[in-house]
Amino acid sequence: MDARENFLGVLDPRLGPLADNGGPTRTHAPLADSPAVDTGVDALSVGLDGMPLSNDQRGPGFPRRGGTAVDAGAMESGFSVDRSAPEASSLVVTTLDDLSDRFDGQTSLREALSYAADLPGSRSSHSSAAWPGS
Repeated sequence: MDARENFLGVLDPRLGPLADNGGPTRTHAPLADSPAVDTGVDALSVGLDGMPLSNDQRGPGFPRRGGTAVDAGAMESGFSVDRSAPEASSLVVTTLDDLSDRFDGQTSLREALSYAADLPGSRSSHSSAAWPGS
């Protein structure tokens, strides 16, 4: 994420089609495996008055927070992601998204390279400062 809490390098945000998901406007619902689920910043989920939002974009009846944190975006999915324990290290790349999230259940090329560098006997080294977007 950048300083404005925008996701960078996401090739597929895993959102449903623009649809009537309730409320006065159509929205893209985050899918269960969307990187938007539970990755919003509660402190930034405030109205113009600076008070925490109680509803998402759809209005009353649609709570702004449904999981361990608000979802990134205008609509709360209601899904929750367990971020209490990181996923197992894997050298098998399972997503084309350029993300580094040890709790998303997927392995990006960036993560696989990081895991490989940490293997015993590895001749490569890396610094998170050398990896753009880390």
